[in-house]
Amino acid sequence: MLKKGFTLAEVLITLAILGVIAALTLPALNTNVNDTVLEKQILKFYSQLTDAVDLYKAQHEVDTLASGLNLNEFIGLMNTGGHATSGDVGTTYTNIDRTTVDNPFTALLAEENPPVYNLPDGSVFSIEASDNMWKVTVDVNGRRTPNRLGEDTLTMYIRRDGKVGTKFANRSTDTYAGNCKADDAHSGCIGVMIANRFNMRNYRNALADASANSDDGSGNGNGNGTGTGANAGGGISGGKVGDGRIINRGSESIEQAMKKN
Repeated sequence: MLKKGFTLAEVLITLAILGVIAALTLPALNTNVNDTVLEKQILKFYSQLTDAVDLYKAQHEVDTLASGLNLNEFIGLMNTGGHATSGDVGTTYTNIDRTTVDNPFTALLAEENPPVYNLPDGSVFSIEASDNMWKVTVDVNGRRTPNRLGEDTLTMYIRRDGKVGTKFANRSTDTYAGNCKADDAHSGCIGVMIANRFNMRNYRNALADASANSDDGSGNGNGNGTGTGANAGGGISGGKVGDGRIINRGSESIEQAMKKN
């Protein structure tokens, strides 16, 4: 007895359905994979930078960096591969809104002994004294894309209190999100990432929520619950660590939120 097989039409329909499913799911899968890689790269550099600061303080038997930081000595603790060149960084950089911005490394690379360094994993970072602290700009995957400030390229600060993070301590996630989207260096981005445990999906949600919760779109609340948006005053300035959602916590800072989660 002959068994009935599939007709050509049935096979083609099945293939078409599989193609549609693949088209819908593969981009999301690729995004998840890329985000996972990026999360690990950012966390690795942040941990390396923090470890170097802690080692420096231990060697000098200090709890803070109030007395200063010897950059040459500190760079030795970072185990760099030497000075970077223009070929080690991207040629075109964009901001979070996908508009082109100046290459954050160009001016420093033009110096005779540029304070821009390679690391063995391919990341590139610069370090310079800035506003009575030390500004660190890192591209965690070097010249590879997306070369976007606020994603693979971040600004961190080594503060005089001996902590690594944003330029200003004890501010809210919402304030940092506003800084992340507004200023040229996107200096608040690392604050939002820290608050969201370096989870890229939650990080993006926090940035989106900060804009949505401010009537003028700026999301610029500050640590005491005030800001430029009509809804900013009175306390959308707190951020819950872990789920990337901005919630009402009044003047609660990132440091306070992290202690509770």
